[in-house]
Amino acid sequence: MKSILSLLLLLYSYATMNAQSFEYSGDFNQDVVFLLPEGRVDFEIMNGVSMSDRSEKIIEKFTKALSENKEWFNQQVNNVLAKEGEPMPYDKRMGITKEEYEYMVTKKFDVKINSTGQLYFDISYSKNKIYLKSSDTTDFTSIVIDLKSKKARINEKTLAFDGPLIIESPDNVFNSSWRGYKWINEESNSTTIDFENIDNMVIKVYSITLGYIDVSKQLYIDIKGGEFNEGEKTVDFKYRLLSK
Repeated sequence: MKSILSLLLLLYSYATMNAQSFEYSGDFNQDVVFLLPEGRVDFEIMNGVSMSDRSEKIIEKFTKALSENKEWFNQQVNNVLAKEGEPMPYDKRMGITKEEYEYMVTKKFDVKINSTGQLYFDISYSKNKIYLKSSDTTDFTSIVIDLKSKKARINEKTLAFDGPLIIESPDNVFNSSWRGYKWINEESNSTTIDFENIDNMVIKVYSITLGYIDVSKQLYIDIKGGEFNEGEKTVDFKYRLLSK
């Protein structure tokens, strides 16, 4: 169920440090330095996810329909990936009504997030680089952001700068507009996703999102790492962090 939810959120989403509001300038160095002040910053790990009973029932019907229409769904997923920003159009083969589909798209399953723990980063600067050393995780020992090249690194994995993020709509898990920056590293032995031959696929995805939540005035950091090797998930971690 969790893997299906993650996939659906991907398809339908277009995804208090201090009391001072963050004014997005569009200047990469200025914004990142503001968001990551030197010193210790404490975070809540917001990895807990819950949703309404209605959403659970819709997903159950949707999942059943997908298992009965794998070839069609496989094509739809690749169409969505090829047209970034456009959701999957409604089709009766989804196993749900059009009204239920609209509910999924507009309400994003009524997903709510909650804390599952805490951690902190010790943030330091040296030679145009920002170092984030985590207090309590074995998934990654450090994160580095290079202000000059705009690249980032999780452990030894280098991530390319993926541009600014400006989310104006409050229709998200934060119930707020937010803005920030993203880095990503994607590797795959295929240019498309084939659910019929998933056991032959090799996929590696690492990403970092750094943002500021306008309503709560909190720093937001999202750190993900995933590796899928011929039917086996060999790396799988996700940290959705909000500053305390």
